Amino acid sequence: MPLLGAKLSDKETDDWEDSEVGMRLKFDVLGGQGTVNGFYGFQDLPIGVNTGATVHIGTFIGDPNAAGVVNVPIDLPTTIGAMNAPGQYVDFIQSLAAGTAAPGDFPLIPFGCLDILDPAAGGVPCSITTDFDLDYTLRQKTVGFSFTRDMTEFRFGRKDVSPVLRLEAAYEFDKPFNKGVIQNPFVPGRVTVGTPALITTRDDTIARRDQLSVLVGFDYNFWVPGWESQRSSIFMTTQFFEIHTEDADGLLFQAPYALTNVEENQEFITQTYTKGFLNDKVTLDGLAIWDMDKGSVAIRQRIDFSVGGGNWKPRIEVGYFSGKDEQGLLGLYNKSDYVEFSLTYQF
Repeated sequence: MPLLGAKLSDKETDDWEDSEVGMRLKFDVLGGQGTVNGFYGFQDLPIGVNTGATVHIGTFIGDPNAAGVVNVPIDLPTTIGAMNAPGQYVDFIQSLAAGTAAPGDFPLIPFGCLDILDPAAGGVPCSITTDFDLDYTLRQKTVGFSFTRDMTEFRFGRKDVSPVLRLEAAYEFDKPFNKGVIQNPFVPGRVTVGTPALITTRDDTIARRDQLSVLVGFDYNFWVPGWESQRSSIFMTTQFFEIHTEDADGLLFQAPYALTNVEENQEFITQTYTKGFLNDKVTLDGLAIWDMDKGSVAIRQRIDFSVGGGNWKPRIEVGYFSGKDEQGLLGLYNKSDYVEFSLTYQF
């Protein structure tokens, strides 16, 4: 990308004392089995934290290794001022995109840089790369419960099969999010929105919110009506997810990859099925996910074969994703459809 880029570096912990711990208490209750669970560990997904930037004098595309390029590191306070202060780099790029930039507006001219709207004035190409830590060191503090019960009171289908009910809930304390809206540090009452809001201090970019997740699921063996020659059932699982995030306004779903806002309430439905054919020499295994809020859909279909006495296991897998770019969990993979072939030998 011309003029402005980003460099991402993983920040993880390897210290022995920074370990994770979990507990699970299992018991019989209400004709089923329940658990109470707790976990204290680290977040699975990172938080983006701006640590500074580098001005590249001699290239428009942020290439620090290009011939003749001089790389000038700038610290975080200087980065915040150079990027978000009125009339500085972000304002210039936005006005350039809108067609309202004018010669002399380019804020890197003091570095001897070329004013891209006035090439005759001389200078060299310049660009900026902002530096971000993808911080995996933030803690996760979660408690929850689960309940599973065979619903023998309800039987249906040709085989009088009863479903299994599963209930799960998890409550996470102080889950960290990147903010997508911050107060502009230079103009009182003005807010900075979207990607520029990530160019700020660690304390200002992180918001902590409690989050409640609930799952209701049913497992059942389905016998197709009218299919008299059906030799085995189709094992199916239907699940509904509800995720509630308190005070979600202005939080980013997953910076820096998905800059859409977190919804206060998110709903998902998933459906799986598994069915063997030809004496289980061919097995169809499917998964469908529907993001009810964003209207996104994902489908994963596997076809497993068992040949050579069961030692050879070829597989064909197809993945399909449909959603608006960067909108929620599934929108991240909107252009990631795939077909995969694999061959496993088991001995």
